[in-house]
Order: sequence, then C-alpha cells, then structure tokens
Amino acid sequence: MDIRETELDQAVQREQLSAVCASLPQAMGISVIVAALLAGVQSIIVPALTCWSWFAAIVAVNLSRILLLPRARREKNIRTQFWVHRLELLTMLAGAVWGLSALIMLPPGHPEHHMYLALVLAGMVMGTVITFSALFRAAIGFMLLTMLPMLVLFSLSYDTMHHAVAAGGLVFLLGAINGVYRLNRGDRQLIGARLKAEKAERVKDEFIANMNHELRTPLTSIVGSLQILNSGHLAAVPAQLKRLVGIADESAKRMTDLVNDLLDMEAISQRGLNINLQRIMLGDVISTALHCNAGYAERYAVTFVEPGPMPDAVVSADRSRLLQILTNLLTNAAKFSPTGGKVTVSTYRNGDRIRIDVADQGPGIPVEFRQRIFTRFSQAESGTARQRGGTGLGLCISKSLADAMDMQLGFDSKPGQGSVFHLDMNVERWAGKTGTQDRSEEPVP
Repeated sequence: MDIRETELDQAVQREQLSAVCASLPQAMGISVIVAALLAGVQSIIVPALTCWSWFAAIVAVNLSRILLLPRARREKNIRTQFWVHRLELLTMLAGAVWGLSALIMLPPGHPEHHMYLALVLAGMVMGTVITFSALFRAAIGFMLLTMLPMLVLFSLSYDTMHHAVAAGGLVFLLGAINGVYRLNRGDRQLIGARLKAEKAERVKDEFIANMNHELRTPLTSIVGSLQILNSGHLAAVPAQLKRLVGIADESAKRMTDLVNDLLDMEAISQRGLNINLQRIMLGDVISTALHCNAGYAERYAVTFVEPGPMPDAVVSADRSRLLQILTNLLTNAAKFSPTGGKVTVSTYRNGDRIRIDVADQGPGIPVEFRQRIFTRFSQAESGTARQRGGTGLGLCISKSLADAMDMQLGFDSKPGQGSVFHLDMNVERWAGKTGTQDRSEEPVP
C-alpha cells in the first residue's frame, strides 16, 4: 500500500508546482506595481533612464514567467521536473534583477532613499516566503540574490546606521530562509500524508468493491437454497432443523444487506449513485415500505402506525431509492424502540412541499453523536446500539440518496424522548384529496 519514495516525491512536486502556478500571477502583478513605485521614487536621485530600464527588466522577467505558466499547467503531470527547473531559473533571475537595484539606485548622500529601498527589498523577500515556499530552491535563490547586494553595500559603508541596517537585514534574511524551510517541509509532509491517505482510500474502495462482487453471487445462491429448503417443497423439514435453517436464512440475508450497503457506499464514493427520477405516487411508496417492513417490526415487537389516508402527492423521485430511504428509517426506528413501542409515520404539507416524519419511542440520539450521525460506519456508542446490530451505513446512504434526489433528510431528538427523522421533498402536483396534515396557511385541496 505504501507509495514508493520516488513516486511520492514526484507527486509532491506536482502538487507544489500547481500551488505555485496558482499564486504566481497575483504575485507577479504585485511585483510589477512595487517595481514601478520604486523606479518612480528613486528616479528623483538617479537618472530616470537607469530606473526605468531596470523596471523594464523586471517586466520582462515577469512576462517570461507568465508565458511559461500555461504550458507548465498543461504538462505538469508529464514533465514536472522540467517546468520546476524553468520556474526556479526565472525566479532566481528575477531575484538578481531586484538585487541589481541596490547597485544602481544607491547614490551616496540620500539615506532616506536607501532606507526606502531596504524596506522594498525586505517586502519582496516576505512575499517570496508566502508565494514560493513550495519551491525551496527558487525561494532561497530569490531571497539571497535580492538581499545580499544591498547588505554588502551597507556593510562597506562608513555610516553606523547603514551598518545597523545591514546587521538587522542579515538577521531578517536568515529568519526568512528558516521560515521558507519550515513551510516547505511542512507542505511536503502534509501533501505526502494526504497522497498516502488517498492511495489507501482508493485501495480500500477497490478491495471492498471486489470483495462485494465476489460475495454477492454465492450469497444469492445460499439465500435461495435456504428459502427452498425452508419452504418444505423438496421434503418435509423437521422442526428443529427448520429452526436452524431459519437462523441461517436470517444470517445470510443480513450478510446480503451488508454487501448491498457496501456496494452503495462504493458507488457513492467512486462513480456516483444511479438515480432514475420518475413521477410517482408518494402514498404508494409509503404503503409499500410499511408493508415490506412489517415483519421487521414484528421481530422487535414494535407497531407501525400508518398516517391514515395516504397523501395523493405526485413527486419526482427514484421509486426504489426512495423506498430504500424509508426502509432504513423504519428499520432504524424499530430497532431502537422499546418492546411494545410504536413507530409513527406522518405526512405534512407545507405549500408545494411535503414532509414525511418517522418517529420512534427510543432513547433518543446522544448530543455528542449528532454531528456524525450521517457519516459512514457511525453508530452511537451504547449497549443498545451494539445489541441491535447494523453496519452504521444506512443513514449515510439515505442522506446521500436524499441529496441526489433534491430532498432534505434531517432529524429532531431529545434524550429519553425518542427521535423523529424527517424527509422533505417538492411536490409535482396533487392527484386529489389528500390525507396529509397541513402545516401552512394554504388549505388542503
């Protein structure tokens, strides 16, 4: 599962090149503006031709880098090292041009202009720490070529103030180099860790997908064989054996449900869900969900309370996927309701929208668990949750399905007072008299 070091280095370098390409245009624009201001101010004491010639050199170097960016972006995955070297060379050339300013714009007798130039060059170094920390050699080369000429000239001066500025500038330069080094190392570690995590995630998803496909076929055969055996069509099954066959059948069905959930999660993370939107009668889907899960309610000694007359709402949804959501909500409510409890299904109209509520009488959802209730493999850390079983995938899949069909799945819960999961959706039209309760000012048709 580990990525080889050479592959990791190349991947990290591609990421760093992408980061530099993204931030470089803005940085070069600022560089040109600062260079223009510097040339304008220094032209007061230095021949204008010298200042503006230097500015033209700054513009030329930045234009070269601008022209390089489109191809670098296109080919960063093919010739990463090539474009990194080109950007490094041009960045160091830009640093040399900035350093040249100290040689041509520092006439004696104008200390205020000297300090102005020192501040400008220090600002350029700070900008490099932010922009080029991803390319360590380019950043170090730029900073050294920008600052060292000025520091040498100030050190050779007989003025105490210039000596102090040179000493302070050297400390500043060393601090900037250390900052770039730390940022670069941190970036490489973060990018490397992310790439390894992404690689591990891909391998895990591929493994789950392959495992599920390999398990589904034999499980289907096992379930079918057990159901035929349990039906008694082939031969009379003794009572004791029938009980064992029934247990095996239930276990095989649970395994099949787990495989189906894992396949759904693999589809969500890899290629997206297959949603076939159609105009369907919502009441028919609710009735089907209640009927299909009646046996599940009996297993936990729970009663499903229907909403009375079913709503005659026509909605745009994938019938099988909507049935999957309602099944997950009903089975969850049944699992966490006490023996003899009730799971109440209600529908409410609000203008052109309709809400389905599934309310249980369970212990409620712990406050600390609510933020991750819709994440994968999430189950409340309680004895009840472990006893009831489950994969912790149902609500995550339901939320993804609801989002894919432009529905909203949420919940309300109070500890010790049960939970209410609600599914909101738009109504295409009303087919006739509805049994849906009205929560708006609009009368029920």
